[in-house]
Amino acid sequence: MLVQNGMFHPAFRAGSVNQLFRNGVGVPSPDVALFAISDAPLNFHEFATLFRDKLHCPNALFLDGTISSLHSTELKRSDFRMDLGPILGVTE
Repeated sequence: MLVQNGMFHPAFRAGSVNQLFRNGVGVPSPDVALFAISDAPLNFHEFATLFRDKLHCPNALFLDGTISSLHSTELKRSDFRMDLGPILGVTE
C-alpha cells in the first residue's frame, strides 16, 4: 500500500534515491478509482504524496515499477519499455 487511511507506508523516505517509473491506483471515494503512471522515475514517497495530497486518495495501491507502461489513444501515448504481463483496461 502506498497510502492507507491517509498514512504513508513507514518505510517511505522523502529523499530516497530508489527512483523508478511507477503506477498505481487510488480511491478518493467508494465510486471512483484513479489510476496514475509517472512520466519520469520517482521514489515511493513522491508517488504516495501524489495520491494523498494532490488526488485526495486516503487509500492507494502501488501496481508495479520498472515495466510501467501506458497505451492511450486519447493521450496520444503508447509506451514500450519491455514485454508486459498483467493488463488493466477500462471500457464503458
